[in-house]
Amino acid sequence: MGLMLETGGTGQPYIDYKSSKKGFIKSSPEGKVDFDFTKAVFDLANIKTGWCRFVMNSPEWVWDDSIDKIAKKPDGDDWKRGFEVMVYSEAMFGDEPVRKFSSNAAGARRGMAELYAEYEKVKADGKLPVVVFEGTEHMAFGTKGGSAEIPKFKIEKMIDAPSVFQQEDASVADDSDLDEFARS
Repeated sequence: MGLMLETGGTGQPYIDYKSSKKGFIKSSPEGKVDFDFTKAVFDLANIKTGWCRFVMNSPEWVWDDSIDKIAKKPDGDDWKRGFEVMVYSEAMFGDEPVRKFSSNAAGARRGMAELYAEYEKVKADGKLPVVVFEGTEHMAFGTKGGSAEIPKFKIEKMIDAPSVFQQEDASVADDSDLDEFARS
């Protein structure tokens, strides 16, 4: 077996939203692959926010103390606000059902901010949202003529927090506490 240096090795499996594709990619042994995002549990109770920049194609983060206390922006113009949240779905992710979703891209940030605002209205202790992807919305922003495709997420329902989010090694988990959503 080779070193798997081109595919990210054995790091945390991830997903990413690509505004230019109006859709998502996920990590796989073959590299990055497109996939249809249907629905997943988002661990919004433990979302992290902070400042992010990319150095040699890898993210570098300065995390906020909490979502209510923004860290000081590091020196340099290449830092942007971003987020990281864990998501779970056996149906979409198979043998690696827990994935990291992080971004500092304008479209993904806007979509996550809208989802989190919806979550704040319905959040309850021990519950997490089952989130569905409903397509995209084109949005122009800024004074330089920028635009992006904003992912539109919707909370389908709230469920008991899956135990996979409470384990140190979230890639190996007993999903007996989940309803049918993750497998359909």
